[in-house]
Amino acid sequence: MLVLGTFFIADSTLTPTAHAEEYFVNIPFGAFNPELNTPAEVWFDPPVLQIHEGDTITWYNDDGEGHTVTSGEGSGRFGWMDTKDLGVSNGIFDSKRFMPGDSWEYTFEN
Repeated sequence: MLVLGTFFIADSTLTPTAHAEEYFVNIPFGAFNPELNTPAEVWFDPPVLQIHEGDTITWYNDDGEGHTVTSGEGSGRFGWMDTKDLGVSNGIFDSKRFMPGDSWEYTFEN
């Protein structure tokens, strides 16, 4: 199982399931800067997913800024704003920057 959280996805062991699921995660308008007066309360919506080996997540950038989706450990949405610490990648995946209106997907193989 893997838990999808703030800016990074936690590293965990995935367990296979009988059939793969597909999930869609929105990066809402205003997600880039939580200090702005925007409706975004989270970087990702939904902010948490439990997935299994073979599942695919598609992230859609509905914000006005470019975003990345990177595996590893991060300081969280407000921690990033306070420290500018982007976290530490574990090298499993990195979307690179994708712009407003674009999407990126990843299938969790193991």
